[in-house]
Amino acid sequence: SVVAVGTGSKLFASKFKESVSFEGEVLIDKDAEMFKAIDLPRLSIWEVTKRFIFNLTGLSLYRELHSKYPDSDTKGDGQQTGGVFVIGPGTGKEILFQFRESDNEVEDFANPDDILEACKKE
Repeated sequence: SVVAVGTGSKLFASKFKESVSFEGEVLIDKDAEMFKAIDLPRLSIWEVTKRFIFNLTGLSLYRELHSKYPDSDTKGDGQQTGGVFVIGPGTGKEILFQFRESDNEVEDFANPDDILEACKKE
């Protein structure tokens, strides 16, 4: 199954599901425990400024996403990085695929083909 985890409110989760037509489950992790457990860092204010405000590509990307998803809510913890993870079946919980925002440029996204390929692994 596909699950999204965020640190926002129930309203934020609801707006996310509506704005991007997400059909999976959305879990709320107010204390960012899952993010800490898989070592997804929070950026400092300076890192956020460099990555998004002083970066023309970052600003352009923000405008593009906001125009595509005008009803989405961008409030929340802008310092928390995220990622995409495919966790293997069973109790071993092997990570079959991972993409960490903090390890990539702001305009880089997880490759959907790589995600789907990881989902096929047993």
